[in-house]
Amino acid sequence: MLAENPKVDTYEGANVSIKHWSRVIPEDFRCPISLELREDPVIVSTGQTYERSCIQK
Repeated sequence: MLAENPKVDTYEGANVSIKHWSRVIPEDFRCPISLELREDPVIVSTGQTYERSCIQK
């Protein structure tokens, strides 16, 4: 359990790099402008979702 061992931040046996996970992030989670993972998503009137920083004026 994580509560018993606060130093554990991944499941046991995990040996996967962050680069690997960046390749398996679904396309729907990425901003169509920056192609980066959306951290502050905004849905516009057409229903498309973008990263807020990419569409702010």
